[in-house]
Amino acid sequence: MYATASPRRLAPRWVWLCGALVGCGGEDQGATQIPLTVTHRASAAAPFTTDLGYTVQLTRCRVAVRDLVFTTGGAQASTPWWGWLIGKAYAHPGHGGGGEILGELPGRYVVDFTEAGALGEGLFLAGIYDGADFAFDRGAAAPEGPLDEGDPLIEHTLEIVGEACQVDACWAFEATLDQDLGRALTGAPFTLDLTGGARPDVALAFLPVDPFEGDTLLDGVDFAALGAPDDTLTFAPGDDTHTRLIRRTQRHDFYFVYADSE
Repeated sequence: MYATASPRRLAPRWVWLCGALVGCGGEDQGATQIPLTVTHRASAAAPFTTDLGYTVQLTRCRVAVRDLVFTTGGAQASTPWWGWLIGKAYAHPGHGGGGEILGELPGRYVVDFTEAGALGEGLFLAGIYDGADFAFDRGAAAPEGPLDEGDPLIEHTLEIVGEACQVDACWAFEATLDQDLGRALTGAPFTLDLTGGARPDVALAFLPVDPFEGDTLLDGVDFAALGAPDDTLTFAPGDDTHTRLIRRTQRHDFYFVYADSE
């Protein structure tokens, strides 16, 4: 299982956050911390069809992320929110990438969205949530991160592997992608009313098909023009498909967070 936190980073932030919630004074003094389990869905496991008629099956869709935060308000911001600013927002409400921060799951994670699994236990405050943010990371081996030595995702952000078929021909493909260091994904949709007694799990998802507009992660990619059937296509930095994938995996359209009742 790849969805594992880096313990060296996680422990100090929890200690700081617990102190901030009970000791900073002001309107948040004495606010009740609500622990919720944060998971991820096998949301990229189902086949999908691109605009050019290729049926795509992903066999691996791994993303290195860090410091998930859960927000209300939905106002976009251009400044980074990670590090000390996340903790400060709990003590004195501030604005992150997607709004006012009410919950967080700190740490470094590598999530394979072709499998379901658990990430950890986040701390939340009572409120109505409408968004989530995180920072893109680079995969790292222990003790800095959750990967084993030699993993192909080390020092990279995403790994996408699969097969595209059309009629009776299929093309295997693979891509390793690097997002800019410090780039944040802001405003992933998340609907949760945490003002009552419900205590749902929270599930992060990557959807290869945008549920609102219907476009897919691999629209515009003509696999037949890139190589012969039975070849394994490798999308390398500098080629059009690699650039297309980097840009699309930056968009919040493909990332969702669900309560476990959804």
